Amino acid sequence: MKRDNLEDEPRPISYPDLYSLITFGFFLVLFLVFYYLLSTQVATESFGWKEILMSIALALIASIVLNLASSTMKTNLYLGLAFGLALLVIALTALFNAYKGNYTNIFAIIGSLATLVYLGISFWQNRKVH
Repeated sequence: MKRDNLEDEPRPISYPDLYSLITFGFFLVLFLVFYYLLSTQVATESFGWKEILMSIALALIASIVLNLASSTMKTNLYLGLAFGLALLVIALTALFNAYKGNYTNIFAIIGSLATLVYLGISFWQNRKVH
């Protein structure tokens, strides 16, 4: 009987919070700038729809992964931190296997610092809860 009552009630729609939108926007700009600068350095590649769609997809994945690490920290502080750091190392390894150069190094430093700041803020906020 109770199960039927729960299914009749509509579920509230959850929207992304402000931090997720800011993270998505930051990484979107970072990826767009990276692909644009890459297209100016490599004569065979041009900046077009493919790079824009790739930037949107990568920014969405990066913001979802960071949000997942942050929400994991709410239940298990150190597991969420280890998850975020492990994914940062995996992303940097994939980046340096695909690209090499000055722009790649600058991009990796800025992205890593942003990720570490995000994980540090999440760790600090959730440390007070535990």
